[in-house]
Amino acid sequence: MTGPRRPGVLRLIVNGDDYGLTPDISRAVLDAHEAGVLTTTSVVVTTPAFAEAAEALRQRPELGVGLHLALVGGDEPAAARDRIGTLLDREGRLLPSWRAFLARASTGRIDHAQARLELEAQHERLRRAGLAPEHLDSHQNVHLWPATARLVVALAEEWGIRSVRTPDSQGRDPRGLGIRLLSGRLRRRLAAAGLHTTEAMVGLDGAERYARRVADDVALLRTRAEQGGGLVAELALHLSHPGDGALAAYDWGYDYAGALAAGLEPGLARVLSEPGVELVTWAQARDR
Repeated sequence: MTGPRRPGVLRLIVNGDDYGLTPDISRAVLDAHEAGVLTTTSVVVTTPAFAEAAEALRQRPELGVGLHLALVGGDEPAAARDRIGTLLDREGRLLPSWRAFLARASTGRIDHAQARLELEAQHERLRRAGLAPEHLDSHQNVHLWPATARLVVALAEEWGIRSVRTPDSQGRDPRGLGIRLLSGRLRRRLAAAGLHTTEAMVGLDGAERYARRVADDVALLRTRAEQGGGLVAELALHLSHPGDGALAAYDWGYDYAGALAAGLEPGLARVLSEPGVELVTWAQARDR
């Protein structure tokens, strides 16, 4: 289920992923929000930086909050280790990346009952911090995997969270084709459950160099909105300030600083403020 369209209008959620991963990421997300760029953010609760980041977020109720469900990332789990062994590496941390997760999941070595325990513990941690999520997405978008998608949809229903990200790709290579196949399955699953998602999502492809394409992708989304009777879409950004030393623990190669610079470019701000673009939170995209 997608939110209400407006003819010719791009209704755009601009989300800052990984809030709470490092102090500089959290600061960058708040800076981009105060600059009028970000409407929502997705919070990681499994990191040492989370507690301080949560306090700052509570002071900005106008910034929409999502839970960035973490089954990967190499951080400490929220649940007891002895109950979630199939999710952990040899050091007792969450698996480092989507590749490691997929290698296990595709061979039946991820116990999704254990994944439920971990995600329930993460949701409880976010709620104890005084933050109520209005949408769900996941670290490195592992909820595209069908068994994980089933779990996330079930948890969204149980928690009363009515919006879930549908990751998407414009790539023509096998990875892009695979993502689109899984995206279609997730979108149908969400529709069957009566949950809201967007019609399009950009920001997944080439996160290591995405800064070069932010404005172009927004322009393409706007063209689709003009030609197709409106569009509800998400732009996902990974932002941080230059010199974020804490990112050395996460060897993903994302251009966090470049994306922040691109996000704060006057040219992008002009595009986002034009009459054919309406910036919305997940809740506004769903209900308004």
